[in-house]
Amino acid sequence: MRDLPYVPFFTGDWLASSARVDMMLAERAIYLDLLFQLWERGGAIPSDENKLAKMALVTPAEFAAAWPEVKKYFVAHPDEPEKLTNLKMLDVIRKQADVHAARSNSGRRGAESRWHDGKGDGKTDGKAVANGWHPETETESESKTEADKHIRAPQGDARDCPPPIQAEKKARADQAAWFASWWEIYFLKRGRKAAFAAFCRALKTEERFNEVMEGTRAQSPEMLKREEKHRPHGSTWLNGERWLDPAEEPRRDPILDAMYPSKEQL
Repeated sequence: MRDLPYVPFFTGDWLASSARVDMMLAERAIYLDLLFQLWERGGAIPSDENKLAKMALVTPAEFAAAWPEVKKYFVAHPDEPEKLTNLKMLDVIRKQADVHAARSNSGRRGAESRWHDGKGDGKTDGKAVANGWHPETETESESKTEADKHIRAPQGDARDCPPPIQAEKKARADQAAWFASWWEIYFLKRGRKAAFAAFCRALKTEERFNEVMEGTRAQSPEMLKREEKHRPHGSTWLNGERWLDPAEEPRRDPILDAMYPSKEQL
């Protein structure tokens, strides 16, 4: 999105993401470069691997070695199936485009109202002009505060939802009971209020609750092997629908394997 020169990058989501934890260094670098290329290109990048290698500034051989892991996080673009996208980044891009359009429209309406000064005569207020006001400059500044709220909002999908305290008040009794059961088995006991808010947004039915519980149990053995700082917070896990992720053993670095062989390798 070239109208917005910076990405609303949520560091907590990235530090706890499976992409960062499971990928090797070269894979992470290529993955991030392609995400930023998506941002610059409005959410779609070519599917041709040679073009992607050039976009990531790596050799074809380096790209070929990393791509099997990196491509797990890219899918065909819903509107341009011949191109690739990352669904989370595409969602952020579309929301930012909506905010930008709403900001422009709101500013334009306010500028027109001031321009006509409520009389419809097309004349500006002389005092306002003397002080440097002009309708064209008002368009951009009028709703800057509203746009900043969106850009600087909390991590993940929570930026469009009520704060955790409001979620606590509005939760149904069955949701509260479901959350207590889930929180008891979840693999990181941090950020309970944010997790509860995300839980109530994501879980409306008992069927979804059962899916989340099953996914949590399936991923627990692998997650519990990680240090706590590498486990996702409950809100991040729920906002990313991580219960749908397949449970798998964490990948080992071949260099570490050589330095510290397992008993089976000795």
